[in-house]
Order: sequence, then C-alpha cells, then structure tokens
Amino acid sequence: MTAKDIESILWLVPAIPLAAALINGLLSILFLKSKPKKELSKGLLTIRYATSFIGIVSIASVLVISLICLSYLLGQPAPKQPEAAPHAVVSGQVTAQIAEGSSSAKLAAPVARDSQAEVAPTEEANPRRVEVQKVYTWIPSGDFQINFGFLLDPLTAMMLVVVTTISLLVHIFSTGYMRDDNGYHRFFTYLPFFTFSMIMLVLSNNFLLLYVFWEAVGLSSYLLIGFWFSKKYDWGRLLPTAANVKAFVVNRVGDFGFSLGIMWIFVMMLGPVGETYAQKHNIQGLWDRLNYANVFGAFNDAIAAHTLDGLVLTLICLLLFMGAMGKSAQIPLHVWLPDAMAGPTPVSALIHAATMVTAGVYMVGRVSPLFAHSGDAMLVISIIGIATAFFGSTVGCTQKDIKAVMAYSTVSQLGYMFFALGVFGWVAAFFHLMTHAFFKGLLFLGCGSVIHANEETIHHGFHTIQHNAADWAKKRFPNDPQRAEEVGNELFEAAEHAIEYGVDKNSKDELLRMGLDPQNMDYMGNLSRGMKLTAISMTFGAAALAGIPLTAGFWSKDEILAVTFSRGAENSINYGIYAVGIFAALLTAFYSFRMIFSVFFGKNFRLPAAMNTLAYEGMRRKAAELEIANFNPAEIVNFVDGYEHGAAPETHGATAPDHSHSHTPTTPLAVRENPLNMTLPLVFLAFMSIAAGYVGLPTALVGASNNLFEHFLDGSFETALAVNPLHHETVETTLLLLVFSGVVAITGVLIAYFMYHRNRDTLPQRVGKVTGPLYAISRNKWYWDEIYNLIFVQAGLLTMRGLALFDKYVIDGVVNGVAWLTKQSARHLRKVQTGFVGNYAFYMAIGLVLIVALFYVTNGIKF
Repeated sequence: MTAKDIESILWLVPAIPLAAALINGLLSILFLKSKPKKELSKGLLTIRYATSFIGIVSIASVLVISLICLSYLLGQPAPKQPEAAPHAVVSGQVTAQIAEGSSSAKLAAPVARDSQAEVAPTEEANPRRVEVQKVYTWIPSGDFQINFGFLLDPLTAMMLVVVTTISLLVHIFSTGYMRDDNGYHRFFTYLPFFTFSMIMLVLSNNFLLLYVFWEAVGLSSYLLIGFWFSKKYDWGRLLPTAANVKAFVVNRVGDFGFSLGIMWIFVMMLGPVGETYAQKHNIQGLWDRLNYANVFGAFNDAIAAHTLDGLVLTLICLLLFMGAMGKSAQIPLHVWLPDAMAGPTPVSALIHAATMVTAGVYMVGRVSPLFAHSGDAMLVISIIGIATAFFGSTVGCTQKDIKAVMAYSTVSQLGYMFFALGVFGWVAAFFHLMTHAFFKGLLFLGCGSVIHANEETIHHGFHTIQHNAADWAKKRFPNDPQRAEEVGNELFEAAEHAIEYGVDKNSKDELLRMGLDPQNMDYMGNLSRGMKLTAISMTFGAAALAGIPLTAGFWSKDEILAVTFSRGAENSINYGIYAVGIFAALLTAFYSFRMIFSVFFGKNFRLPAAMNTLAYEGMRRKAAELEIANFNPAEIVNFVDGYEHGAAPETHGATAPDHSHSHTPTTPLAVRENPLNMTLPLVFLAFMSIAAGYVGLPTALVGASNNLFEHFLDGSFETALAVNPLHHETVETTLLLLVFSGVVAITGVLIAYFMYHRNRDTLPQRVGKVTGPLYAISRNKWYWDEIYNLIFVQAGLLTMRGLALFDKYVIDGVVNGVAWLTKQSARHLRKVQTGFVGNYAFYMAIGLVLIVALFYVTNGIKF
C-alpha cells in the first residue's frame, strides 16, 4: 500500500459516520418522528432498530479504515531524529537557538498550492505523514477559497483508532441500554454525528477547520447531554436542559480565547511573519496560511531570525490553551463536565473517554511546535494541570453518585495529561490519553450497566407493589370492588411517587428528601453476586485507573510521573508537581476502589431496605389521608435482599426481564446481569485496560526501539522534542519510581478496603465527622458552583437590576420628566387664552411693567 492509496480512502473516515447520521436522521423524520415505542408497528420497529445497525456498521467500517491507516504508518520507516538544539527559556522570551534551515526547524513540507495541485508531497525526512490538501472546497468565491484538507500522521492515526474503537463499543452497548427509550432512533442519529465531528477535528490540517469542528463537537455534546430534554426530576442533579446550556456557556468562555488565538495567528501570517514565508515558499491562497505546516514553518523561521516577540507567542499559546481548558474541563472551566452526566450514560462514556474532553489535549499536542517555544505558557499549563488533578481527586473521594465519581476522575486524569504536556512530556500525555480512553470507557459503561440493572430492579419492585396493593385492597374491601380498585391504585401511586421523588423535601434524611436514586452508591452493595461479568470488568478498569502494577494505567500514569520527576533537574517546581501528582494518585486509588467495594462487595444489597423505607412512608401517609384504620404497609410488600434469601437472579436475556413469577408480601430483590450486547464491550475494554499499557513500557527498561508507542509517536513531536528533548532516567531510578508508584496505589486500595468493605457502616461516617470542614469542602466540590453563582449569576442579576432601575428612574426619568414639565406648564399657560381683549391688554401692560423693571434692575434708568 502506498501513500496514494491512503489518500484515496482517507475521505471515507469522516464521510461514513456523517452519511450514517444523515440517513438515520432522514429515517427518523420520515417514518419514526416522535412516536413512542409502544405505538410503532412492526415495520416501524424494524426501521427503528435499523438506525442502530446503520450506526454500528458505519463506525465499524471507519475503525477498519483507521486500522489500515495505522498499519500503513507503522510500516513506514521512522523519520530521522533531529539533533537537539540548546534549550534556554527565559520569561517572556522564546527559544531562538534553532538554526535556520536545521532539521529541527522542518516541521513538514511547506504547502504551496496552485489551481491544479491537490496533494502536496510529504517531507522526505518524515515518511509517516500523509496530507491531502484539498478534499472539498468549502467556500469557492474567486480567489477566496477555503478547502477541506486532511493530515494523517502518527498522532492522528492513534486518535482515530481510539475514537472509533470507543465509539463502536458505545454504539453496541447503547443497543441494550437505550432499547426501550422512545428517542432510540434520535440517539443513533446524534451518536454518529458526534463521532464524525471528533474525527474531522482530528483529521483537519489547518486552524480554521480545527475551529469549525471544535465547535461541531460542542454542538454534538449539547444535543446528547440534553437528550432527555423532557426529564423533570433527577434527584437533585442539574436537569438535561440546564446541563447542556451550562456546558455550552462555559465552553463559550474558553472558545472565545481559542478563537482570539487563531485570529492572532492569522494576523501574524498576514503580516511580516507569514508574508516572508509565503513568498519564500510560493503560498498563494490566503487561507492556506492557516495550514499547520505553514504556520509552524513561518513561526519557526521568525524564531530563528529573532523577529518574533516572545510575549506575543506566549499570549497566543495561552489563548489557545483557554479553549483547551474549556473543552478538557480544566480549572476554572471544569464546572460543566460533572453536570454533563445528565445525558445517557453511553454518551458520558464517549465524551469522557474518547471525544470532547480529549480534544483539548489533542489540540495542545498538535500545536506543540508553538507551545514548546514558550516556557511561560508551558509553566501555566503544568500548574493548571496539577491543580486540576488534585482538585478532581479530592472531590472524587466523597461523591455518592457513581457517575459523579467517574466524572471527577476524568477531570483529575485530564489534569495529569495537561501537566505532562506542561513539563514537555508529549508522548507520556498521549500514552495516558490512550490507556485512559479504554479504562474510563469501561468504567462509564460499567456504571451504565449497574444503573440499568438497578432501574430494572426498581421497576420490578413497582410491579410487585402494584400487584400486591391490588390484592390487599380486594381482601380489605371484599364487598366494594370499586373502592378496592381505587385504594389499591392510590396506595401503589403513593409508594411509586415516594420511591422516585421522596416524601418530605424538608427532611434531614437524604433518602426521604430525595427519593431512591439508582445512581447513589449508598443503596448498592454485593452486586457482584448477580453481575459477575460487570463486577470483574469494572474491577480491572478500577485497577487501571488506580495505577495498580502491571495494568495499563500503571504504565501510563507512571510515565507521566517519571517525566515530571526527570524535569525536576531543569526546574525545581517540577519536583513539587511530582509530589502533588503522587498524592493525587493515592486519592485516585482510594476513590476507585471505594466505588468497587461500595457497589459490588459488602455484606448485603441495600436497595431493598431503601425501597421499603420510602414505600412504607408513602403508603402510610396515603392511608391516613384515605382514613384506613390499622394500616400495616408490610402486609402489602416487604422487600428483602434476594442474595441472602436464596433468590439468586438469573441472567437477563435479550428481552425485558420476566415479572410473571408469583408475588408475595415478602419479595426478594436482586439485580441481574445485563444482555451480552451490554456486557461484551465491558469484557473487551477490561482486556484493553491491561494490554494497552504494554505498547509503552519504560524506555529505560526495554530500550528506545522496544517502547513501541514512543517510537511511533515521536515523529509527531519532532520539532517540540528538538526544542527540549527528554532525557530518560536510569534503570535504577526508573525501577525505584515504579515501585514507589505501585506502593502508593496499593496503599490507596487498602485504605478503601478497610473503610468501605470491612467497616462500611461506621468508619466513613466517623472519618467524615473527624475531617469536618475538609469533608464538607470535598463533598460540595470546593463550592465552585456556589462561587460561580455568587460572582457571575447573582452579581450579574444585581447589576442588571441596578441598570434597570437606572434606566427607569434616570434615563426614562429625564425624558418623562421633560414631558411632564411641558405638559404641566402648557396646562397652566393655556389659561391665559381667555378670548377677552381687556385681559390681553392687561397682560401686555403687566409685561411692559416687568420689562421696564428688568432694565431698571440691570442697568438703571436715567431721566
């Protein structure tokens, strides 16, 4: 296979998921519309399920093409490594030690276009690079032309495989998770479009297209986060219609800076920096100057010629990083990501593992030739990254919502990637991005599996209450069938409402106040008895997240920490970053297995007792309202732990669970494993959570040529590595760091085991009381939302009210006051118009007297 062959098929990678989204959208509009599932005929149900089939086939096809592209690049010889240039970054300056024309200044072949050429030749020194300059002309208008172009290099190929793999697994998992959702077809319209947007962001070869699809990813996330737009209650969490708006607004802040950064680059490319380069390389197209190769080449030439102000480059890099802070949820623009959990859990898996949140990391890596020259910008990135990693890990330790734990885990792990970038650990950051995609995708899909099973169990409980309440009412009112039916229905509805929404909004008891949240880990436990595959798979994922030795997360996280430690010799601040990173790793191991022990292990399944508490209270209140004497809700239902009463659940089939078994007041409840279309993706990701780490074993231990990931990806960071090359630690130091990191991870797991497995009923509460304010700060997410609400929302509303009052009483007051004064004076002056000549003569006489008096007062009168 040649580069020409790759160029000929590269356009299919984004085209196929886009076509799938358009076809599914057309099928939805023409046939399915907004009809609920129960109203669809067999033919329409076939079309409904065809949308998921189309989505899966499209993403599977794209994955195959992505693997072909990856295989082609792997088969090409590695580019020659440039000689390291002396590196010295001074505050406000850029490194200018790269000699003009040296190999380190050659990022790629300059893009010189004419009306005939569509494909620029790749640089001889980097055969692992394929660029298609014009796939499609977006805006053709005379000399004003904007083209779609693609760039394939090791970084792009890695991202394509990760994105399409996770997307395919999410599509498959969603066929089970969303099976009974009325918006099934709409979901499988949005999902391929989301994948298309991220693919185009990764494949784009210039800053303009990067920005366009940067925003397209935001649009896709907006649609999917707000997918359940009709939801009216979500156990205290932000509703989807508010969560997607929050994500949109917060990202606008970051994207404002991102757009300014790109505009500034464009202005520089229109000025002396770009003009000299354009003339030298015969670049004629105006928008061609935003091509990555042209921008990096022009800036490198300017740096070598000492004509680029270091402050300007730093500001451009910081503006670009603002966009990354928004997309990748870095402090202080992280607040949208936890609330993005309002969307369906498969969406959370896609956002957190492979698409939106990794876009910021990808962008900084793609623009590494600029960032690498600004030491100040890199320092800011490393500080923001480690602060975010620490913040996310502290908050993850106290959250009760299983998805919230994973959300703040994502925030923390993204922080790791950014401080790795900030210390010039380019490959280490993307190694962790790759492994994180697998184990975080696993953990989120596993959360979805648990939540889905809990919801099925709760619905089974509802069915039991409804049946038993009707039977109880018939026995209580044998001579009044109508009364029995009404009482049975009202008792059931009272119990159902209590379980879903709570019974007392002012209660101090969270269960009575909020209702039974199927995502709350307080009501889980011992689920491994009924969900063995999910439990084993998620344990592998948690081990990788915690950095347990020999897992993928262990190798990638330790690579970040090792790079940071090695950079400490250049800047002592990096030793502090390493220390905080180790502490965050300890917390990560703790909260990862806090979740595992709380959900899958323990002495009993806690959901039945929670359902009893709420159902009893709801039915008691309704019975008192209906004046039913001697009412005992336990006569209707008494849920018990199915695992402790010999009612081991059977595995779900492909259809909904069967509730046809007998109903008695004493009803065992136990969750059951989900169908294979939901469990097999977990098994594959569990395997990858271990295996993915072995493509990037430490260079000090296996040698540079055997670190496959680094050996492959170095070519994408050729210029950045030339500016500040990475010096690997010795074998002894590497082993010491590995052992220390492994001990820290195991320590975190042991603390979680002691607190949440051995002493779950008492120790967590005692620790919460002892830590006091620290626990409150962590539980309330450092009060970021409250601070934002005070500074921006309340202060903004107060300002608006003040401006409204100023407008009403000052601006309108002046205008209305003049009108009122005119009206009043006119009303009194019109009285002089009497129509009598004598009156007019009198007024004239008075006027004459007044004039004479005025002259006398001012000038005097001389006779």
